[in-house]
Amino acid sequence: MDSSGFPSRSTSSGSAAATNPSKTPSTKLSADAAVFVPSWLARPAAADKTCGICMENVWGKNARFGILQNCRHCFCLQCIRTWRQSSEMESKTIRSCPECRIHSHFVIPTAMWVDEGPEKDKLIKAYLENMSKKICKYFKPSDRDSCKFGNKCFYRHQNADGSLVESDSPNDISRRIRQNLPHMSDYFLDAHMDESWEEYLGPDLLALALDRQPGWGY
Repeated sequence: MDSSGFPSRSTSSGSAAATNPSKTPSTKLSADAAVFVPSWLARPAAADKTCGICMENVWGKNARFGILQNCRHCFCLQCIRTWRQSSEMESKTIRSCPECRIHSHFVIPTAMWVDEGPEKDKLIKAYLENMSKKICKYFKPSDRDSCKFGNKCFYRHQNADGSLVESDSPNDISRRIRQNLPHMSDYFLDAHMDESWEEYLGPDLLALALDRQPGWGY
């Protein structure tokens, strides 16, 4: 424990790791975990952040932030997921920030707080890159319209041999469905596109394990 009240990073094991990189502890997590950042790294920037929904200190509650893609307001992961999964509000409302109403396609689960600038750009880029490595559970090579998000999908569309598939736009896919299913197309498309990105991606949002990089400002 150092004078700031946070756990000290200088330990005997840490010294050994510094002299022998092969002994450096790994921070990689399994794919069903939230973004992990060591407490000594995340806490100083997050210690005074309050969730805009429950009004509790996020670090004191569960130390898990739900960072919105397009705004800088602060929410704990549990509260913002509950908000975006609500069936009592319009889809446009639940995919918007509860405070500023700016729309965001996704929420990034993380123990590290960033709100704007290069740090957030890096976080978003890393998150999307990791999602793009996971195969889309809806896409079928035999049916080019099986994933209704088409080339806007965050997940990987691939053939059986592993080669990438160039999907069409959601508008083109919607047009074909209307032509093929004229009696049910409006209902089907409205129901499908009303899903939030979190519901489409599933509850087990892909994990990120971010190592500290120069310029992150912690």
